[in-house]
Amino acid sequence: MSSRSPLINLKKSEDTLFLIAFAVYGIWSLLLQTFFAARWPLASLENKVFFACLFLLGVREIIFCMRHQNGWCDFVLLLVFGAMARIAGYFGHPFGMIFVFVFCARKIDFKRVAKTALMISAGVLLGTILAQHMGWIHTVQTVRDGQIRQYLGFLYVLTPSVIFFNIVALHVYLRRINISWGELIALAAINVWFYTKTNARLSMILIAVLLCYAIVIKCRPAVQKKMIQNKLGVLWPFSFVLGAVMTAAVTRFYSVGQANWQRLNLAIGNRLWYGQAAFKTYGVKPFGQTIAWVGNGLQASGKPVAGIYNYVDNFYLHYLLNFGFIFSILLIAVVTIALWVMLCKGEGCLLMIFALLACHGLIDDMILYPYFNTFLLILSPYLLLGLRALRICMKRQRRARSEKEASA
Repeated sequence: MSSRSPLINLKKSEDTLFLIAFAVYGIWSLLLQTFFAARWPLASLENKVFFACLFLLGVREIIFCMRHQNGWCDFVLLLVFGAMARIAGYFGHPFGMIFVFVFCARKIDFKRVAKTALMISAGVLLGTILAQHMGWIHTVQTVRDGQIRQYLGFLYVLTPSVIFFNIVALHVYLRRINISWGELIALAAINVWFYTKTNARLSMILIAVLLCYAIVIKCRPAVQKKMIQNKLGVLWPFSFVLGAVMTAAVTRFYSVGQANWQRLNLAIGNRLWYGQAAFKTYGVKPFGQTIAWVGNGLQASGKPVAGIYNYVDNFYLHYLLNFGFIFSILLIAVVTIALWVMLCKGEGCLLMIFALLACHGLIDDMILYPYFNTFLLILSPYLLLGLRALRICMKRQRRARSEKEASA
């Protein structure tokens, strides 16, 4: 037996533990967004799911430490992130586990994560729709602008389309130029079906754009490089920065009295008005604040959430108000650094997906959850590469400065 076999087996073990933890958390989180929450005590399992996932990830980090002498620092960081996630959950912010998974995904092949997420998302989405069709869970529909919108077994009408966008993005990422015409036609047909059922216009448009991109790179693979090597290619890493700037400009200059602004506001469901109203009401604080959001989602019983609607769907504004400008700046900086490394490595497909996610964030705040956006987990390895390159650059600059001073 090769002397490398034990290390190879340890690597497989730590990857498997991560995927199991991610699968458990993903399935539980997705089911919590469905009417299965009324049939099963899913909400009461939060602590058990949290500690089970943290245990699996902790064992994984210990195995990682056995393979790397300096790995114990990473284990300590995991405990810190775990404590932060628990504190965030205590204050009603369930996305704390995201940072735990993003941190632990730094040393795993993202394609394995993508395949796991694809199976989980497709399975839960299909299972929930079938359960709703069979009458096992609530069947709810509403009417908006004369259009019937079906919840398809979920607590929020846009959730199925958001999950399907994640599925399409994962599938395009995994298949790329090898995607078949049959797959493209099937995904396009399902996209139209979801639109007719939920009237989720933005998700439908972005999925259509992504499928068009898949067709282009399938027919002409060289286009993928040209898109990021031209003069405008430098803008790709700043997609989230541009989204934040656009949000700030619209929030600042939106005026109820101007006809053009009002037409745009009505076209996107009064989101501009609610965004500006929330900004004026709550203001922006360094470390955020507790806001009692009331949205269009339903309770597990099928009844609307009680209260006056005030929800801000815009990803950039929602987290700016809720968690402060320090968190928002750090988050966008981390994403931008990771995207810049993707640009340097020629990852055109990933840059396109993140650009579409940045657009999605303009009227949807759900992209910060790994069960809606699996691509969050690919940020950590690219961020580490970016920080490592920055550290090397700084060392070279210091060395050059020292040599210059010595020669003088």
